[in-house]
Amino acid sequence: MHASSFAQTDNQTTFNTTPEVDKLYVASTDSPDYFLRKYSLPVLCVIGFMGNSLSAALFLGKTLRGFSCCIFLGVRSITDNGFLITLLIVWLDFLDVRVFHTVGVCHITVFLSYVCSFLSVWCVVCVTIENYVRICHPMLIKLYCTSRTAVMIISFLTFASLCIYNIPLWSNEIVDIYEMNYCVTKRTYQDLQLVLTYIDTAMTLIIPLIAIIVLMVIILLKGMEASKRKLRLGHHRSKNRLVPSYGTVAGLLTAVSITFIFLHTPIHIFKLKVIIETVTGKYKVASVTDLTIGNVFQVMYYLNSSVNFLVYYICGKNFRRVFKEVLCKNISCCVCPDEDDEDRLSDAGTTELTIILEKSDAGSEKSR
Repeated sequence: MHASSFAQTDNQTTFNTTPEVDKLYVASTDSPDYFLRKYSLPVLCVIGFMGNSLSAALFLGKTLRGFSCCIFLGVRSITDNGFLITLLIVWLDFLDVRVFHTVGVCHITVFLSYVCSFLSVWCVVCVTIENYVRICHPMLIKLYCTSRTAVMIISFLTFASLCIYNIPLWSNEIVDIYEMNYCVTKRTYQDLQLVLTYIDTAMTLIIPLIAIIVLMVIILLKGMEASKRKLRLGHHRSKNRLVPSYGTVAGLLTAVSITFIFLHTPIHIFKLKVIIETVTGKYKVASVTDLTIGNVFQVMYYLNSSVNFLVYYICGKNFRRVFKEVLCKNISCCVCPDEDDEDRLSDAGTTELTIILEKSDAGSEKSR
C-alpha cells in the first residue's frame, strides 16, 4: 500500500469530480477505523524511524558490515525509513496540513514510496536466499555470501527500481477538486498507472512471496533431513565443527523471513483480491467489514517497517552484542551483562531452525 493509495483513502475521494461517486467513499470521522489510522500511524512512524536508524547504524558499522546479510538488513532499514517518511507526509492530511498535495512533494513522495517498498521487499528475498545457502549449501557461503556480492545486488535492485517506478514523477499532477488541491494521476496516464499497479503487485507480492515460501520449505526439509541423519549416526558432536556465527545468523534470517510473511502479505493479498474483482467486473463497493479488515491489515503492513529492530535484537546474537557494546561505550552508567547472561538470552531468543528440529526429532525418537 503506497502513499498514493493511502492518500486516496484518507482524503475520502476517488479523484473523480462526480459528487455521487465521491459520496461512496466518504468515511465517518467517528469510526474506529478512522481513529486507528489517525493515531497509530504517527506512533509507528516515530518508533520505527528510531529503530530503523539504529539498526542501519549497527548493521552498516565496522563490526557487522563485513557480513553480506547485514548489508541487506542495513539497506532494508534505510528504505523502511524512507517509506515511513512518505507515510508521515501523507498522514499530515489528518491535521489539515496538505503538504502532500503540492507540486514536487506529490511526485517525489509517491515515487519514493514505490521505490522504498520494492527495495525493502527484495532485501528480505535476498536474506532468505542467503539463509538457504547457509543451511542447504554451507560450502558456498564464502563464495556467494560476501559483502561485495551484496553491494552489487543492491546496486542492481536500486537501478531496476528507478527504471520501473519513475512513472509517478511525470504522470502525476495537482488538480483542484471542490476548491481543494489533490495529487492525482493525469487522465492520459491512468491506464499506464493501472499497469504499474499490476507490475508492482507482481514485483512486491507474487514473485517475492513464492520465492520466500519455496525457499523456506526447502530449508525446513533440509534441516529435518540433516537432524535425522545426525541422530541416526550419533554425530552430535558435529555441531561443534560449524562456524558459530552461521547458526545464529541462520536463526536471525529465518525470523526476518517469517515476520515479513506474517506482516507484509495480508494487505497485498487483500489488494490482489480487489484487482481480480475489478478485472473480472465483480467489484462492489467495500462493506464496513471489508474496510475494517483492510485497515487492520494496513496497520500490520506498517508494523512490517516499524518492528524490525525488535526482531533483530531478540533473534540476532551479534546484533545484540554490538548494540550493548555501543550502549555501554556511550552511557557510563550502563552495566554490561557478562557473556554467560548474553548466551542465555541468545539461547532463549534465537530461533535457530536446526536446533529446533533436532529437539523435536529427539523427542520423537524417545517416544518410539
